[in-house]
Order: sequence, then C-alpha cells, then structure tokens
Amino acid sequence: DEQLALHIAEEAAKGDASEWAPYFAIMPQDMDYAAFHPSYLKRESIPGHTNYWDGWMSGLPRCYEHYKGRAGDAALPFNKIYLAMVWLFTRRYGDVSMVPLADMANTEPDALLNVAAAYNDTAMRNFCLQAKRDMAEGEEILVDYGGSSHDPLMMFGLYGFAFSPGDHAAMGQENGVSKAEACSGLTPEEVAIWPDDDDPLVKNYRRFAATHCSNITEDASPNARLDRLENDLRETNALLHEAEELARRYKTIIAATIAMGLCLLWFSAMYYLLPLTAGQTEVAVAEKE
Repeated sequence: DEQLALHIAEEAAKGDASEWAPYFAIMPQDMDYAAFHPSYLKRESIPGHTNYWDGWMSGLPRCYEHYKGRAGDAALPFNKIYLAMVWLFTRRYGDVSMVPLADMANTEPDALLNVAAAYNDTAMRNFCLQAKRDMAEGEEILVDYGGSSHDPLMMFGLYGFAFSPGDHAAMGQENGVSKAEACSGLTPEEVAIWPDDDDPLVKNYRRFAATHCSNITEDASPNARLDRLENDLRETNALLHEAEELARRYKTIIAATIAMGLCLLWFSAMYYLLPLTAGQTEVAVAEKE
C-alpha cells in the first residue's frame, strides 16, 4: 500500500499533465478530510484500540524516508503521500482500490443497497458494479461499504460516519472486546472534555459517541474483566492440553515408525549378509580340504 500510495501521489502531482487529472480533480483533499475524518484527528489521548489509523499508517514514515532519500529535492511532502494512503484505504472494494467513478458510489444500510461490487470475467480483472434489482433512471447508486460486517467503530474509523447501531456488527467485535472496552475513552462524557469545540472533526466524534457509546450497561468492573480473562485462560489451557496430547501421540507414532524402520534395515542387512557369510564359509572349508 505504501509504495502504491507513492506512485498515486506522484501521478496526482502531475496536475493536468496526468491522464488521470479529471479523476484526481474531484478527489477529497486534506482540508476536506480534516473536517470529519478520523485519519486527520491529531489527538494523543485516543485509545490505541480505537485509533486504527496509527496502525494502518505505521509503515508509511519509514517508506517515505527511503523514498525521500532516493528522490532528493524532487520528493513530494509527506502530507501528499499520507493523503494518497487515505484515498487507498477509503476507496477500496476488497482487493480493488480507487476505481474511477465506481468509487464515487455512496452507501446505506443493507436493505437499501441497489448494486454490488462484482467481476465480469473469470480472470477477475473486469471490475464493475452490478445492479441487484431494476433501477429507475436518476436513482442514486448505493453500494456496500461493509456496514453490516463492520462494528460502528471500524465503520467510523474508515469512513468518518456510522449508521444506527442495529445496522452494524456488535460494538467491539472488530477487536474482540466488549462494548464498554471498545468505548473506553470515547464515551460522551470523555469526548465532551476535549478542547477545540469549534473543530468539526471533534464535533463528529461527539456525534459518534452520543450514538454508539451512550448508556453502556455492560459490567465493565475489574471483576467482570477478570472473569473474561479467566475464561480466556481456561480456553487457552484446553487448547494447550489438546496440543500436548497430539504431540504425545505423534511422538509415539514417530518412535514406532523409527523402530519399524530399524527392524526393516536389520532384516535387509541379514538378507544380504547371510548369503555372503555362507559363501565365505564354503570357500574356507574348500581351502581346508
């Protein structure tokens, strides 16, 4: 992804000289994302399990330094490469990214989707959006962004918005944690004390917190977390026991196989050596006579 982002940024920097200029001209820019998108939130206090972009972008600085060392003064600024990475992650259909026009489609909850990402050939090179039903002229194209499979936090992290809770997987599912743990640091009370009240991105986080991290009724006490850890430990121990039992069985099978092999080797040796020994004995007897 990092290398591809470098190439995309270089191509976009060509301006009108690029054959993709009309496409790049309608792409969101830094200032657009800064108004709503989590990839542009500059806040150290966001919990690591909710700040996906730190992980997704972790390899970019090193890649950029290598690129800068090769390109020298011609290197683009880091923010241009960062922007290209955000394009890649937010305009992706599975293993296909940044398909002009196709990546302009909006989304809605599953019941309202009217097209699906598909391939028109067995080689999976002819990507298209396929209608799921008859569509009226002028009807908006709505494609799946993974809303029902993503939990709200992942959806919000990727796209800067989320549907109603019932239109997503359970909160915390992406990280295997409870709702209380997923919302740690993002409850309405916690987000309310963030400064920058006029920052539209902070306001977006507050809307998300009010919708998805309010009225948490799960027991998030230390005892409840300890119970979950103990349950995980029991499951882990059970898996380890099964692994040890399999290892013991395999050791027995391996030992038996080696013993059988040694026996076969001994019999083979006897098969070839005994006639030779008998022949030597006959020669010795003949010489004595």
